[in-house]
Amino acid sequence: MLLVCLFLQYPSLKAQWMVKEVRNNLTNYQYNAALSKIEQAYILQPNEEIEDLLHTCQLLVQSEKDYQQGLLAYNQGKTTEAGGFLRKVSPDDKKNYGLAQAKLEEIAQIKFKEAQSLYKSKQYLEAGILLKESIQFYPKLKGAKMLLEQCKTAREELEKRVEERSLENALQGMMENLPNIWRENEGIDDKK
Repeated sequence: MLLVCLFLQYPSLKAQWMVKEVRNNLTNYQYNAALSKIEQAYILQPNEEIEDLLHTCQLLVQSEKDYQQGLLAYNQGKTTEAGGFLRKVSPDDKKNYGLAQAKLEEIAQIKFKEAQSLYKSKQYLEAGILLKESIQFYPKLKGAKMLLEQCKTAREELEKRVEERSLENALQGMMENLPNIWRENEGIDDKK
């Protein structure tokens, strides 16, 4: 009863007590409970310390949501969407950050294997797209950057060969059409 009376008379005392509860909630990874309490504390005593803690709680609640959405997308086979959510998990989120990084590495490995298969079947553009995603999700992935360079080189060589063939075909068409052009020109010379 005495504590309730003190809290009613001294809102700052209640706010400080709530801050201790918030820190305890954060230690136990209870982000939503911490956010709820710190919002109440901020109403009672808006100050810089409580405001900073409020922003931290908001960040951690969003981080946990991103992690959960990433897992849901992953379990539905939507690896690109999953990676997008998992990349947003905050390093401050001690509960989910390590798990998110492990899942990102797994997604990157999946995309890397798909890219290798596409590279072998000479689908360099598609392979390059998957490799860029895998590097984006997990930059430390071994071999991905090298294969991406190989895709780029192979695609450039292929484009160069296509361009050369196009020129050859155009020249061949012109050569086949030369007799017609000469005949047309001979008719012009006869009229003069």
